[in-house]
Amino acid sequence: MHHDSNHRYRGATPVGPSHGFTLIELMIAAAIAVILAAVAGPSFVDLTAAQRVKTATLDFYSGLTFARGAAIARKTVVEIAPRNGNFANGWDIRAGAAVLRSQSGLGGVAVSVPAGMTLAYDQDGRLTSSGRYVVRLTASENLMIETRCVIIDPGGRSSIRVDANRDGNCFNG
Repeated sequence: MHHDSNHRYRGATPVGPSHGFTLIELMIAAAIAVILAAVAGPSFVDLTAAQRVKTATLDFYSGLTFARGAAIARKTVVEIAPRNGNFANGWDIRAGAAVLRSQSGLGGVAVSVPAGMTLAYDQDGRLTSSGRYVVRLTASENLMIETRCVIIDPGGRSSIRVDANRDGNCFNG
């Protein structure tokens, strides 16, 4: 019987590299994906919480800058009033009864302020209350995230500080 090497049989499966993945390869890839997600997941959550605190701090600082400028320009007292007694719920910047600007709530961020002090600027851009006003912003769901403080000196100037060493004091880094 003569066998022709160029002759192909009908229905024969070609021998050579196959295309696609085997079940074992897919299982290994899935296992690697699960391990990577377990490692990266918590750090992503921390990153998101830290970004919320940074954004909330900048929003608050921006509101202060606006309020101070409005008090000087209007030659009147401008107040930054927290909604429902808590800046985490948002705030309104008011000149008398007129609302000049509003800020929505700060999801995932806790805000602590000095008790009994009203946050307001007079016509010279100074705080109406004596003393320094310190606002602490923290991630409400993760206490390991660095606290940020917005400090308003009696002259009305604001600055942002970070409690990088996490000792509860924004003044020593």
